[in-house]
Amino acid sequence: MLPQSFQQPTNLIIHGQPYMAVLGPWMREVTPNNPFGANIILRPRFKGG
Repeated sequence: MLPQSFQQPTNLIIHGQPYMAVLGPWMREVTPNNPFGANIILRPRFKGG
């Protein structure tokens, strides 16, 4: 569901609202689920725009 590479766009729908997963400018703690320490932000997308 999340981007597999830093250039791959990802679209999610949560309760009917579309969101795009984008990489933030900061780094986070490295974990098994986030081996690069990427800061992933869900940004809302507006329908029809």
